[in-house]
Amino acid sequence: MNVLSPAVPRRKRLSISVMVFVHGGGYNTGSAQDFPGQGEGFVSSGRVVYVSLNYQLGALGYLDFSRYSTPDRPIENNLGLRDQVAALEWVRANIRSFGGTFLPEHPFDAFRDAAPTGYR
Repeated sequence: MNVLSPAVPRRKRLSISVMVFVHGGGYNTGSAQDFPGQGEGFVSSGRVVYVSLNYQLGALGYLDFSRYSTPDRPIENNLGLRDQVAALEWVRANIRSFGGTFLPEHPFDAFRDAAPTGYR
């Protein structure tokens, strides 16, 4: 996860909006690093905290391993989506330390075009 925030003295910092970038790639390719410099443009305005994240892709992220799961050795599925949920939970819990405020109670309200954020 990458977090970029404006260089504003803490005492002058207001709660500013947070932009979370979840890269595309059809759940098989890509990473937040495929878009270098993207966050700096938003942050330079001084009104946005920019967060980009990565998640497990392909078989490691989405293959169904439930066949190999046992009660004493459970195996979770959809790890790529779980990575994204964990990242959004981290943002919600910690973004104030970077001057941001994460307002929406439901991420899909703010990120309508981002398919993964609508899954529960």
